[in-house]
Amino acid sequence: MSTPARDSFPIIGMDAVVFAVGNAKQSAHYYSTAFGMRRVAYRGPETGYPDEASHVLASGGARFVFRGPARPGTALGERVAAHGDGVMDLALEVSSAEDAYHYAVAHGARTLQAPHLIEDESGKVVVAVIATYGDTRHTLVERSGYSGAYLPGYVPAAPIVAPGRRGLFTEIDHCVGNVELGKMDEWVDFYHRVMGFTNMKEFVGDDIATEYSALMSKVVADGTRKVKFPLNEPAVGKRKSQIDEYLEFYGGPGVQHVARVGGRAAGTRHPRRPRRRRLLAADLHPASAGPAHCVLRADRAARVAGLRQGELQGAVRGDRAGAGQARQPVTT
Repeated sequence: MSTPARDSFPIIGMDAVVFAVGNAKQSAHYYSTAFGMRRVAYRGPETGYPDEASHVLASGGARFVFRGPARPGTALGERVAAHGDGVMDLALEVSSAEDAYHYAVAHGARTLQAPHLIEDESGKVVVAVIATYGDTRHTLVERSGYSGAYLPGYVPAAPIVAPGRRGLFTEIDHCVGNVELGKMDEWVDFYHRVMGFTNMKEFVGDDIATEYSALMSKVVADGTRKVKFPLNEPAVGKRKSQIDEYLEFYGGPGVQHVARVGGRAAGTRHPRRPRRRRLLAADLHPASAGPAHCVLRADRAARVAGLRQGELQGAVRGDRAGAGQARQPVTT
């Protein structure tokens, strides 16, 4: 396992996990109701953006953005039609979007948007966008000169439901990507070259396997370990790997799940002392109907600082409990 190195692609942390969904208001309501997130910003037809509605929710240092099409014929709507609800963007806050973008492109990243300035009365933000696995993207956000609720173009918004005293999680711990067989090392190398990440953990061979299903996984992270991206690929087993199932139902590589650091266990009355290493077991996605519903499932009992083999294997075993059931693609 590599040790943290001085970052050549300095990252402040996760800026937001951005979802493409069929119904942005419904998704925002679910996360507000079930997990105590607070809506803080909104953009949509009422504010001069006729193509989509976008709700921004926060919980501690975590930010989720739910974007849904407001009319047919948009690129966002086509994405939802192709994949169902899912993560489209793992946005990263950086100290300089220009520097981060040019370093990434010089080291092999595919550009989607060059650095550009957006501004409103609350200040200025510089953003750039690069591609990663599948049609997932990384937006690079430089927001040190901005004091608004989220980004220029968004307006402050009241909570959708009356917020509780404490949300069920305080920050994002890691975001897991599923890629095709033989592609894991390619994307590990991508993060090494493009962002200067190093290997934090790896699980190969029989490390994560049951009698019927297996996967291989390597975890890359920035030098401070603030941003961690496990990357999974299928492994040979008696039955189809859960990673193969995801790739089939989602329609290609994508973000399988987002793990959170929790402050209170689901279903308990009293707050738990926040622990960075503890993840709470939960299905965080409201309305999906196939393996793609794992898109926001926290690892079962995983301790992320170690990402221990036995616990991840337990997650695989749990995922295979319903392997014999017929499953349908996500529809909205």
